Amino acid sequence: METEKIFITAEEAISILPDGEEIHTFLNSPPGLIGADWSREDAINHIRRADFRELAGPWARSLKHGIAVYNKNCKFYDICFIATDEEKLAALEMEYRQYLCADRERGSNA
Repeated sequence: METEKIFITAEEAISILPDGEEIHTFLNSPPGLIGADWSREDAINHIRRADFRELAGPWARSLKHGIAVYNKNCKFYDICFIATDEEKLAALEMEYRQYLCADRERGSNA
């Protein structure tokens, strides 16, 4: 079963970053994943400039990289996975899922 994508705002993405002055990232690149530490400022700038920010899937989440950031017309290898604070991410995801469930319920009662 495919899970529903949850797109988030730049400010929401920034709010679930881990503490610290360096943020770890993975870039999905043709030879494979390339990991790097970015300054917090660079990570935030990348998040703000991106066209899309979404909660990552289970594989990236298992690596504690719960944000997928990319631009329009990107290829699968242009996606940047950014480290997250799992507790903050879980709370944000719960809010979204509750909203989506309530929205579906409102729609089925219309």
